Amino acid sequence: MYDVASLTKVVATTTSLMLLVERGQVRLDEPVSTYIAELKGPQTAGITVRQLLTHTSGLRADLPDVELKAIRDSAALMARVLRETPESRPAPASSTAI
Repeated sequence: MYDVASLTKVVATTTSLMLLVERGQVRLDEPVSTYIAELKGPQTAGITVRQLLTHTSGLRADLPDVELKAIRDSAALMARVLRETPESRPAPASSTAI
């Protein structure tokens, strides 16, 4: 059995993102804050798209279940995710590959 979110990343998210990369609309080594303004904070501004895709951004993989149960809708969930700060320093760009 696989978690549906795990399958969604491989089948939908990665494929869609790679189409955007191919079209020149997204660059893997560009900061995510270029595309999502809410991530322009001092701790997240330098995280790249590649680091998010390779789980080397320093951000944790998920939110605690207790916290998730208290979130009422998808807008509130997105707002909470965008307030997240890294638990560790992002890996240097040269050490990440796709």
